[in-house]
Amino acid sequence: MIQESKKQNYLYSVEFLRIFLLFFVILGHILIMFPATNELVLSFFDSNGLRGWFGVEFFFIIAGFFLFKRIQETSSAVNLIKKTYWRLMPPLLFVFLLCVIFTHVNIQKVPSILTLTTGLSIPKEVTRWGDWYVATYFWCSCFLIGLFLSCKKQAFLILYTVMYLLLCLKFNAPDLGWMKTYYTVIGNQFIRGIYSMGIGMTAAFIADKLTLKTTPVTQICYTFVEVFGLLSVFSYIIYPLKSHFTFLEVEIIFAILMISFHSSYGYISSTLNQISQIKYISRYTYSIFLAHILPIRLLNLSKDTPPA
Repeated sequence: MIQESKKQNYLYSVEFLRIFLLFFVILGHILIMFPATNELVLSFFDSNGLRGWFGVEFFFIIAGFFLFKRIQETSSAVNLIKKTYWRLMPPLLFVFLLCVIFTHVNIQKVPSILTLTTGLSIPKEVTRWGDWYVATYFWCSCFLIGLFLSCKKQAFLILYTVMYLLLCLKFNAPDLGWMKTYYTVIGNQFIRGIYSMGIGMTAAFIADKLTLKTTPVTQICYTFVEVFGLLSVFSYIIYPLKSHFTFLEVEIIFAILMISFHSSYGYISSTLNQISQIKYISRYTYSIFLAHILPIRLLNLSKDTPPA
């Protein structure tokens, strides 16, 4: 008998992706701080380069996916922005204070943390490799919340126009340095946040509208999409020289993967969505993402300190 698929109230499959992507982000930072590990790790992955940083792009897509759902559940932009700020600030402030204690970060940088200004221009990370993402996510969220709650009917049209203009800026940037786009005026991180979160919001919109009957054919088709999506995404990170996709194409593939996981029609997503233990690890991914650089920096400092 054919039955309508029941929507899940939980997405442990997405939480699993967060955990897995976080691993590669941390690994990428370890390779930067400890270049001697490159030969061993990259030899293991049979690659000349590891795109661990690209996991952050996927974090933005996931953030946009869930932001769209939160926007659908509220009518007050101010309240949602406040909730977003107070959800982000405690872990960020805690990690900042740890950095002040252990790594000689200047306490005078606290206004930059509280105002999240490192996400608005060329980043000068306070905690390094953490606060720029939080700040960018917050300001992109402010823009998207205001847009979708004030221009509900034209919101996606305006968003796609902005995304197109920002991508044009990115691809024609005269300065290709770390996080730089237009010298010291426009930072690359805000551009990354807007178009990636915009892709995530589009995926959430499509996922909410997509309803299919649960049949063996549906399950097989969605399972194929999930296998293809996972292999494409992770091969782009692990085997970048062998990937046939551009970064924008991989982001679109990841968005399709999110739609499939949300629908939970495929065997992979339906299985993962039944493993509730995933949530016990995933709830700490944000804090781990912020704090992981601290022990790495401490180890790097101890490596460079001459023996007494």
